[in-house]
Amino acid sequence: YYLAQHKHIQERLIEEIEDVRKNQSDITYEVVMGLEYLDAVCSEVLRMNPPVQMTYRTCVESTVLGNIAIDKGTFIRIPIFAMQHDEKYFVEPDVFNPDRFLGKNKEGVVPFSFLPFGEGPRQCIGMKFASMSFKLGLFHALSRFSFETCSETEIPPKYHPTILLLLPY
Repeated sequence: YYLAQHKHIQERLIEEIEDVRKNQSDITYEVVMGLEYLDAVCSEVLRMNPPVQMTYRTCVESTVLGNIAIDKGTFIRIPIFAMQHDEKYFVEPDVFNPDRFLGKNKEGVVPFSFLPFGEGPRQCIGMKFASMSFKLGLFHALSRFSFETCSETEIPPKYHPTILLLLPY
């Protein structure tokens, strides 16, 4: 969807892929996972549309955050989608901009503001596999095709507002 909407981003990504295909005899896991712009595009897609809207944790020891006391055993809801669309953490959060995950910009991402797979010992067990599958699929798709919108493309896409997973209608 985002690549069809932003042709210049799609073209830049295709250039990176074509360059690798010309200069590498073997397209290995390391080659694909090392593509900087592919990583940035995938990260931005996951920022705009995280696999889950929120995650949950239980406080394991009483603590104070700012002026808020949180007791041990308190159930905590972490709004991933809302955080990843908050101007406090991301400039122009509703704009698709993979450059925010490149170089100095990537270093400037506030820790724990980008949580598409959660974080810590309970983060998504399939994170590495999902990341590799996403990148490899996009790599091979853009090696052969380009994405375009059509008359039936909903702009912006609509999502089910009440479920945990972020699914299009």
